Amino acid sequence: MPRITISYRRDDSLGVTGRIFDRLAARYGRETVFRDLESVRVGLDFRAQVRKALSETDIVIAVIGPKWLGPRSGNNRLMNGADPVRVEIETALRQEVPLIPVLVSGAAMPSAEKLPDTLNSFAYRNALTIDDGRDFDIHISRLFDAIAEILELEEATSARTVPPEPLMPRPEAPPATVSSASADLAQLVAERDMLRSERDTFVAEVNELRDRERMYAMEVNYTADEAAASQYETDHAELTAALETNRRAFAKRIVVHNFCFVILSAALACLGFYAFMR
Repeated sequence: MPRITISYRRDDSLGVTGRIFDRLAARYGRETVFRDLESVRVGLDFRAQVRKALSETDIVIAVIGPKWLGPRSGNNRLMNGADPVRVEIETALRQEVPLIPVLVSGAAMPSAEKLPDTLNSFAYRNALTIDDGRDFDIHISRLFDAIAEILELEEATSARTVPPEPLMPRPEAPPATVSSASADLAQLVAERDMLRSERDTFVAEVNELRDRERMYAMEVNYTADEAAASQYETDHAELTAALETNRRAFAKRIVVHNFCFVILSAALACLGFYAFMR
């Protein structure tokens, strides 16, 4: 629930402020709506109390009645730097707390000429009017809508301006680490080249066995000697078995080779990235 603070003068708008307080408390919870910030223990600086209270506030509602500036013309309370209402409004503006002026009992927004320089921007705030008569319910609903709109805007702004996580500085690697990485890189390249050479040797052996198989098959088909043909068939069967055995062994070796090659390539890429970042 939002934390709402009401700024007002007792001798100016006590009755209607009480009704506004009750409606806000019923809507958002009595423990989230506050007023009478100037009630500070004797001997304490009420400015510090106001600063602390508004730092924990989501929205400030400034209730302005006919006597908000003063009971008589020419007696402007806001010209007194210690005026509690002035301190509350100044603090809200300085801390950039969302501030809603609420006009009651026929009051109008004070002009900038009637406000001290520190409150000059307050004169240009768009105000809501709350009539204490039969339109009170309609006007208080508009206040609820304004509060909801401000809260949604604040939530959207906070989501867009969340600071990124600070990047952790890279630890300085000692010279020995760089030398070790270079040695590992050279070793990986050598192992990769060795595996490539071994793969080429296996391919050559398989091709040779296939050629011999074709040659034996041709000799068996064209010879007229039964003994020779039988021997050729025996040799062909042995050669075929040897070829199948070599094929299986080669298949296992080539799978292992490809797996090692992928791992080594990934390691080389990581080392290359590491060298680039250095």
